[in-house]
Amino acid sequence: MNASMTITGAAPLQYRAGKLRDYVFPLIAALAVFALPFTYVMYAYILVGQAHFLMAYLYQYRGGKITKTYLFVALALGAAATLYLTSGIGITPLFIIAGTIFSAHFALDEFTLHGEPLSLSRIATIVGFATLHSSLIIVVAFPTLSYLGFVVGGVLALLILIRTLFGKSAPSRAEYYLWFIAAILFFFATVIGMPSHILGIIVLLHFVNWYVGYGDRLKEVPAAARRYWKEVAATLALSSSLLLLYLLFSIPFLDVFFDLTYFYLWTAAHIVLSFVTATYRLER
Repeated sequence: MNASMTITGAAPLQYRAGKLRDYVFPLIAALAVFALPFTYVMYAYILVGQAHFLMAYLYQYRGGKITKTYLFVALALGAAATLYLTSGIGITPLFIIAGTIFSAHFALDEFTLHGEPLSLSRIATIVGFATLHSSLIIVVAFPTLSYLGFVVGGVLALLILIRTLFGKSAPSRAEYYLWFIAAILFFFATVIGMPSHILGIIVLLHFVNWYVGYGDRLKEVPAAARRYWKEVAATLALSSSLLLLYLLFSIPFLDVFFDLTYFYLWTAAHIVLSFVTATYRLER
């Protein structure tokens, strides 16, 4: 019995196939993260991230996704965030948790963006990708565990080989894409020795992929596409302006949006609420 999981209720958000999207964009993102100071990269993905979150909330509202369940989960997330901030635990556990769930979110959304239904093998790809990313960022907090990335990377490479050679179906385009991204992250964290930078790569790619992917979906409806790109520009301009004020004048209340700890909390909330608003169906 074969089982697959598909996202229902919307047309596929699928890019036109091409090496530019799947291979050139990731290399550009990786080179940018490598060349720029970490602070620049951090504020870049915080800036774009807050604009992305705002767009998500706007479209969830327009789509009638703000239900009682949504509001209950949002309140629970707010309570959990407050508890975390007052606990004095520090940023390290949050960095690992947010990084892990974001990597899974990134991988899951790539199947959506590629217009591919989820199958058991593709779910395994998501789990493997998130596990590798988690093992690589754990090294940031615990340098003595530097071997962990090599162990997980080796096991994952073996599983990919088995999947490619003996799988019942050929690997999909999204699977190849995620394996390529995983290789870039592994290279960054282990060969170059920059594990703290790898989250920036997938964060920037995720935001750009969604901006372009959703815009591509709307290209058949010019009026909707124009409104969408205007809203993208407006939210990016708003986020940029607030970040500039934050950096120039150290306005305390803007910490809630642009301090790294708060950004990780916003990221976790975005992922959970995105999952709440999605519809999944298990097909047999």
